[in-house]
Amino acid sequence: NRIKSKIEQGKINKEFDEKRQRQDFAVRLSDVHPDGTSQLVQDGIQRMRWRLSWDQKVPIPMRPNVVYKIRVSLWNTSFVFPTNHRLRLSISSSNHPRFEANPNTGVPLSMEDGTTIIAQNTVYHDATIPATFGT
Repeated sequence: NRIKSKIEQGKINKEFDEKRQRQDFAVRLSDVHPDGTSQLVQDGIQRMRWRLSWDQKVPIPMRPNVVYKIRVSLWNTSFVFPTNHRLRLSISSSNHPRFEANPNTGVPLSMEDGTTIIAQNTVYHDATIPATFGT
């Protein structure tokens, strides 16, 4: 028996409260085998300074103490999850070395000087602010 799961233009919607103004959110979708090993299915990232559109010309910092609804694209994904396997959705502020690390300083990534600020994130997920997976 196999469970088929097809995700087209899959996007993760999450609500975030961010204390840093130029944060990234990386999402990884994994297949967890019965023995606990995990296999990456797809991943994506949203650089919050470029969150408004693909056509955005200038970076826009986040405002402190504001909850942002974002969409992290996992592109077109089709995967068969065998019986007794589980899905794992991991959310973090980095997926280095797959994506260039963000020092969270607001300096363009090409001009960073080694200074970093630790990210402090909250993912909101309850009946009033649901997280969704889909298109």
